[in-house]
Amino acid sequence: MDLIKKIKNAEQQAKKIVEQAKNKAAEEELKFNQKKISTLEQAGVQRKKDTDTAVEKAASQAGSELEKLKQQSQKQKQQLQKKADEKKQQSVKKIVDYLKS
Repeated sequence: MDLIKKIKNAEQQAKKIVEQAKNKAAEEELKFNQKKISTLEQAGVQRKKDTDTAVEKAASQAGSELEKLKQQSQKQKQQLQKKADEKKQQSVKKIVDYLKS
């Protein structure tokens, strides 16, 4: 009888140990999942931050490139205007010379 009690006791202890192991495994899994979620959230925040930084940088570069192109365009416009004025003066001079002769 004493042996039967010991066996039953051992079975109960084994069940208790198994139950504790299951509970501990469930807790560890929960902690792991929470850490995983937190890591994913942090990665998402960092990704958004990196994207925003890249967009700002691209916008800044585009703005400075646009300004550079505007300046080049203005310079070309002035050069063309100068050439046109010179040709106009030459044409007027030729006409005046023609009319004088």
